[in-house]
Amino acid sequence: MPSTEPDVGKFVPAYIDAFVRRCHEFVLLGYAQLDPKALVDLDETAITGHVKDAMEAALDAPDAPEWSIHFTAIDDEPVSVGGKTGKRRPRVDITVLCINPRPSTNFRFEAKRLRCPRSLVDYLGEDGMLALITGHYGDVRFAGMLGYVQSESCGGWSGRNKHAIIGDPPKYHVTMPVAFTIIEVGAVEPVFASRHHYGAPPRVIMVTHTLFACA
Repeated sequence: MPSTEPDVGKFVPAYIDAFVRRCHEFVLLGYAQLDPKALVDLDETAITGHVKDAMEAALDAPDAPEWSIHFTAIDDEPVSVGGKTGKRRPRVDITVLCINPRPSTNFRFEAKRLRCPRSLVDYLGEDGMLALITGHYGDVRFAGMLGYVQSESCGGWSGRNKHAIIGDPPKYHVTMPVAFTIIEVGAVEPVFASRHHYGAPPRVIMVTHTLFACA
């Protein structure tokens, strides 16, 4: 079966930059319609459902941006990877799909709650960021983490994430010195990207980190 993963090599860097930025603007459009205080006691799947529904509602709004006609959002998408079929397939929390131009291009988001010390392990671990890096969802070259902040501040959790990645380069497949880049999308807490090297020969995977206040 042909790969459904985006062939980054066929796109110029300017296209990739614009695509990644639009995907994050799309997620932010959805989040902006939600009441953070209504999300404080919800689990991750419930919050993700609200975010996805709000994203789709933003597409139908009278003031939807012109670029939004090229995008759609899917939640809990099963991914056919590694020979897995049916219910054995891993499921992506939110997939942003750009349907024009064809072939379509996707950006996959994995979501985790940030509310206690254990949350950082979940966010960065095998079911979180490392799943994007190590090929759990296929051979992706760019993907994103969504952090639902249910305690303290987005800035505080952003700092913890960066500190943890820098503190264990082999575990998180980064090279020193680690350089985090900012994705300019106008978020209250700046969206930052980390770059990871995985595989043989190593390939570069860009992971973005978007934190939403959910309290």
